[in-house]
Amino acid sequence: MLLFLYFYQNIFLLVLGIIFLAFNSAIVKTINSPLIGDFSNKSNIQFLTALFWIVQQIGVVTSLFLAKSVQDKKVYLIAMAGILISLIVILPLFKRSFKDIKETLSKEIK
Repeated sequence: MLLFLYFYQNIFLLVLGIIFLAFNSAIVKTINSPLIGDFSNKSNIQFLTALFWIVQQIGVVTSLFLAKSVQDKKVYLIAMAGILISLIVILPLFKRSFKDIKETLSKEIK
């Protein structure tokens, strides 16, 4: 998606990138709440929901400051690098089951 915005000189790719970002936002916003519910229990759902939204908002504010300080195409490359780093960090979680992750979170949050 960001790759389409990187080539903003071509109007078709720019519009396609904006459309993909809109779809991404619509899909991610509807998946967030059930995802948090899957990994939490009744005792820690409020904490995990707040933590999840705080981390998202920190990411938004950080990206706005980054976009203000880097005023050229490099901001898209930096964003893509951030996504790749996030995937590398999260990748080990895909090897674990939901039940195992839920139990680990319950132990760590108590």
